[in-house]
Amino acid sequence: RRSIRTIDALRTELDVVRAEGFAVANRETWADQLSVAVPIFDRHGYIYLALGLRFSWTRAERSKVRRAVATLQEFAPRVTDIVAG
Repeated sequence: RRSIRTIDALRTELDVVRAEGFAVANRETWADQLSVAVPIFDRHGYIYLALGLRFSWTRAERSKVRRAVATLQEFAPRVTDIVAG
């Protein structure tokens, strides 16, 4: 019931993700799952994969999203360096 169900909603979500630089899946796949992810780029600057974390959804965990994103963004360039070689 929380999943993106239309092309317009997907486009809107992708615009938000692009602007913020990270994605959040808030109970979209499973009722108890909260996930955050940041992009990892290849040597050409294209998104190659994502680095993410999964939490069990609770109000307390939801409040940790920004800190989790900051940590992922801190490590993403290191992973990009490895991937981009």
